Amino acid sequence: VHDVALRRVSVFEVSASSVPRLVRTTRHHDAYFDACEWSGGETLLRGVHETGAFQAIDTVGRSGRAFGPPFSSAIPAAVETLNAGPMVCSPDDSHVYVASAFLGEVRLIDASGTIVWSRAIDGFTPVLMHGLSNGVRFESPPSGYHRVISVHVVGRDLFVAQTGLEDPRRQDVQYAAIQTFLYRKSDGRLLARQQDIPFIRAVRDGSLVVSYETEEGWELRLTRFRVER
Repeated sequence: VHDVALRRVSVFEVSASSVPRLVRTTRHHDAYFDACEWSGGETLLRGVHETGAFQAIDTVGRSGRAFGPPFSSAIPAAVETLNAGPMVCSPDDSHVYVASAFLGEVRLIDASGTIVWSRAIDGFTPVLMHGLSNGVRFESPPSGYHRVISVHVVGRDLFVAQTGLEDPRRQDVQYAAIQTFLYRKSDGRLLARQQDIPFIRAVRDGSLVVSYETEEGWELRLTRFRVER
């Protein structure tokens, strides 16, 4: 669990028969957007820094190597916002899958920091950006814009990315529609897309933790899944 405000990462041990147990908490000094479990027990942090978009830290919080390019923009003030978005580590092959929430682009980064492939999500409507003398202004198109809300590895050679449509005409929900895209990990080829899958929060051992938006807020459910192609 990454606490952005307190700049710390907490690792919990989770089992079906007991409550989560705190294993360790490590702190970091710089600002980062997200974190995931990396190879060799390290934690990988994501941010926008001169040394790289990703920073590895060990189990006691010591910084290791930094690597990987951030998402770029012709508007310098927009770079930090465009580098926010979901990511997932694949410790088995030392890869990380990362998305720009507002650009609609998904990348596979290897352990050397090289972009193995990059894919633009089909039918993605980005938020409008306007460069200003003192910053940047974001504006929603009249029919809304998409945001990449999750990426997850779901099999040996498969992963999914999800987009949520934020529609200014629909004030009753956060996302007016959620679309799920199934890709092949090795080359980023799009294999399928589906509209009726809820917001995927986590994937573990053949199960999905998904959330449904209700009048009271988001409701979490655990469900089994099977990929059919």
